[in-house]
Amino acid sequence: MRTISGEVFVKENPITLFSQDNMVLISSAEGKKNAMTVSWGEFGYLFNYSVYTLFIKKERYSRKLLDKSTRSVLCRMDEVGHQYSAMFRKMSGYDHDKFAESGLKVLSDDGFPYFEKSNLVIFGEKVYVSKIHRGDLADKQIKQTHKFENSLYYIYIYKITKVLTSDARINPALPLKSL
Repeated sequence: MRTISGEVFVKENPITLFSQDNMVLISSAEGKKNAMTVSWGEFGYLFNYSVYTLFIKKERYSRKLLDKSTRSVLCRMDEVGHQYSAMFRKMSGYDHDKFAESGLKVLSDDGFPYFEKSNLVIFGEKVYVSKIHRGDLADKQIKQTHKFENSLYYIYIYKITKVLTSDARINPALPLKSL
């Protein structure tokens, strides 16, 4: 894999990474780690950083780890990896060691785990955490179609610190945007 900048990555229009590509979030804290699929998220620029934003339900085991750590990793799995992302979606980190049960080889970068079968790995450092409150939603349809009465979403914003890719569609030669 090769390393590219966050600015180059964000220019490649990664909108479908969350909604269609089975992005896997890896959280790790206090010697524990978890992997879960994330389909609610976005990439962009904020606070003069290339960032990714995650929307995580309060009940998720990964949320507890995210709260205890300053970093997280997003992995897009290659074609073989898609079967594992379905497993990560169905199993709870409270009850399963997804790393052990998947049998996937885990690599490490600066002490943070990611899966060898990833064709895109995005490392981030936390810059902001907040909550989505049901009463703050202006769109009434969202209130009707999404079940917020028993759940709450947390918003995590991470500055992109490093991107590894083996995806030939991402061009590392693009000029960097001056912020």
